[in-house]
Amino acid sequence: MRTTLPLLLASTLTACGDDTPATDAGFDQVAANKDLLHRYHEDVWDQGHLDHAGMYLGPGFFSHAVVTTLPAGQTAGADFLAQFRIGFPDMHSHEDALLGDGDLVAIQWTITGTHTGTFFGVAPTGKAITVSGMDVLRVADNLFAEHWGGIADQMDDFFAQIDALPK
Repeated sequence: MRTTLPLLLASTLTACGDDTPATDAGFDQVAANKDLLHRYHEDVWDQGHLDHAGMYLGPGFFSHAVVTTLPAGQTAGADFLAQFRIGFPDMHSHEDALLGDGDLVAIQWTITGTHTGTFFGVAPTGKAITVSGMDVLRVADNLFAEHWGGIADQMDDFFAQIDALPK
């Protein structure tokens, strides 16, 4: 114990003399951002806890994604994410890759499922789907601040695979 205490004090004093800000010491923000995206993807997309989505979004979160393909009379409203769970109750989303650089993170994913529920007004077809896509998100204060791409870009694939691509 006698030799341990002086070593502990010496290492503490040495660390105090370091010019590196304490917030940067040993912390990898890119890894933390990738972990945030991994947890969000598993929790919300793969496990279907849509009610948890808000826990990952910062104040003023903004998605630049634009849904351009929907059947006539359908809109992308507050239930947009729920429509996937309703239409494909057995849906799984596989995390193919996670990338990070600075405050940006990206995920490449593949969704599989069977169309056994109504999906944006399209009656169940029983058809299996496999759709791949990518999301890019900006992280601020450990929450998502902005979003680009994602499932909105892949709506043609979903509708084509259930023979319901709007004309």
